[in-house]
Amino acid sequence: MQQWHEIETWLHNISTDQLQQGVTVVCEVSSQTTKNANSQSTLGRELVFVSSHAIHHFSLLAVISSLQGREPQHNLGVAPSTMSFQRQP
Repeated sequence: MQQWHEIETWLHNISTDQLQQGVTVVCEVSSQTTKNANSQSTLGRELVFVSSHAIHHFSLLAVISSLQGREPQHNLGVAPSTMSFQRQP
């Protein structure tokens, strides 16, 4: 829990300059051999990706919970863009 709190504090204190900081993302691209691809990104873009990916996993947890007869938390695993679409008249 201490590490979780430290990450949360770090996220709340990231500056705009830090979000625009360039990073190199290394990703394995083959299941047959060890092969990597490098891509340029920013810290901000990678944090958006992590958020989106976490929401994806939360949606799977919501489905599993509902299949087990449990009511998942309202909007668990629903993307912000989906919520915006649902608010449209």
